Amino acid sequence: MSSLRDRKIALLIEKRRRLERKPFEQSLSAFVKAAWRYIDTSAYQESWPVNALCMHLEAVTRGHIKNLLINYPPRGSKTLVTSVCWPAWTWAQSEIGFNSGPQVEFLAACYNDKLSHKQAADCRDLILSPWYQHYWGDKVKLRKDRNAVGDFHNTAGGARHSSSVRSGVLGFGYLIAVLDDPHDLDGVESDSDRSQAERYWKEFSSTRKNNQSESAIVVNMQRLHTEDISGLVINSDEYKSGKWTHLKLPMEYDPGKPCKTVLKRDAKGNPIHVWRDPRREVGELLFPARFPADAVRRLKISLGPYMAAGRLQQEPAPATGGILEKAWWKRWDAPDGQFPPCSFVMASADTAFTENESNDPTGFVVLGVFKDRDGYDKVMLMYAWRKFLNLRGVDCDRLDRETYAEWKARTYKRWGLVEWIADSCKKFRVDHLIIESKASGLSVIQEMKRLYYSEGWHIEGVTPEGDKVARAVAIQGLLSGGLVYAPDRDWADTVIEETSIFPRHRYRDLTDALTQGLSKLRKMGKLRHQEEVREAEIAGAKLEPELPPVYDALF
Repeated sequence: MSSLRDRKIALLIEKRRRLERKPFEQSLSAFVKAAWRYIDTSAYQESWPVNALCMHLEAVTRGHIKNLLINYPPRGSKTLVTSVCWPAWTWAQSEIGFNSGPQVEFLAACYNDKLSHKQAADCRDLILSPWYQHYWGDKVKLRKDRNAVGDFHNTAGGARHSSSVRSGVLGFGYLIAVLDDPHDLDGVESDSDRSQAERYWKEFSSTRKNNQSESAIVVNMQRLHTEDISGLVINSDEYKSGKWTHLKLPMEYDPGKPCKTVLKRDAKGNPIHVWRDPRREVGELLFPARFPADAVRRLKISLGPYMAAGRLQQEPAPATGGILEKAWWKRWDAPDGQFPPCSFVMASADTAFTENESNDPTGFVVLGVFKDRDGYDKVMLMYAWRKFLNLRGVDCDRLDRETYAEWKARTYKRWGLVEWIADSCKKFRVDHLIIESKASGLSVIQEMKRLYYSEGWHIEGVTPEGDKVARAVAIQGLLSGGLVYAPDRDWADTVIEETSIFPRHRYRDLTDALTQGLSKLRKMGKLRHQEEVREAEIAGAKLEPELPPVYDALF
């Protein structure tokens, strides 16, 4: 009797377990909400964008969508939902289909191995959690012999492989592929980085499918460039012929470009389940609870128009000139013609030493940090020049008892690069001199340190991050935010003209020197937007010398 009673109790417990787990299997949104405590320490914030994301991923698992492109702003939980929760949810399905059930083989990738393995570890931790094992431990059991973080398998034949753009596909196949944020934020402006991502994408999207007609692909990313992976998809024949579903959610609603997708079609291909962006008002926010209007405004200022268009609005603009617009420069027109008192003066050089004008010149700028009338950070372009020079001058040694002014008047026509840089640093009482640590720059750095080590300015070689266009985009927000001033001088007009046409101008040396200097000031914490200063004052906290990133990798 006891044995029979125990079996009945066990059956009732199993029936209850199946009934309790059914809502989680039917709805990815419900699954994510319940699973959240096991994948993130913050409180779960339910929102219609996350629910929309879940509905589209459900349609992939059900076989209604084969190719899904998701363009979604940062900090919207898109990675946790897509790369962490969704594979675990797909394996939990009781209804077995080609892309549904524990036998499904996933290939999940992002731009580097570290992030790819982090997402894999979070997914595995969720599967091994007491909550998941209570409901689905009977059918989702991880194999002990194939349980690496980056490549784990279950006993039903399913697997979750990890890969990255940096490492390559490494021979994995898939029934469902997830490519999550495939570009490095610091490298996406680089032609070589985008070419690497494109090569990866071509293999990822074609030769690795276990079944060419049934395997599904999900690309999940914020827009970063017109020629990013999303751009390749959008310009493809498959996309233009309607074989891709595109979930595009801008931070601020644009009624002229509303998002409308088909989640399910009947046997004849007619839409029977259509999803639409529920917003109706111009500028209506995507995440008002997480990103209210003030936060979005600050983000737009900090990012600058170019990056905000892509990362927030999912509408990247082509970087073919106009990155640094003339109208953004603030003109300094003091009655006495004097510069404001500067608390810190930096000189920045993009060097080349040659007298041949068919080669690249050296660009040099002096930047002075000052406070405006309200006490906020601003920066002045104090001086700039472009010259074709040899490394050292000829017969420029100082005579006994010769003053600096006398020596300069006698020799300046024979000066080389080192002498001109030193003279400009003396004239503007530079605190910090930075020189790009490229081949020619290394020689300049060595000579400057050897000859002028006791002059009072710090000499530093810097290694630029990203290519020239990426560096211009990175400081765009400083100009568009009204932080950069220039006097009404011919040499200042030369800088403004070159930067406004960059990267199509004949020369790029002054732009490179300017972006290098502004970026360094930003990293040193000496050049902050008004909103950043106000936030620090309100919080009673001091900003770190190097500002934290706006997104988490970026998200």
